[in-house]
Amino acid sequence: MSSEQRLRKALELSDLAKRLFVHGLRRRFPALSRDEFHRLLLDRLDKCHNRIY
Repeated sequence: MSSEQRLRKALELSDLAKRLFVHGLRRRFPALSRDEFHRLLLDRLDKCHNRIY
């Protein structure tokens, strides 16, 4: 694979992981309003970011 192809694949996988994360979170908390869900999502993403780095 060329560098461009590897980068494109990495971006695709990153997008897929985010969509799966959002989908799973929405299934776990279906009753949350849009704003509540958005706050929850940002909180969870912040926790993931802090654990990775």
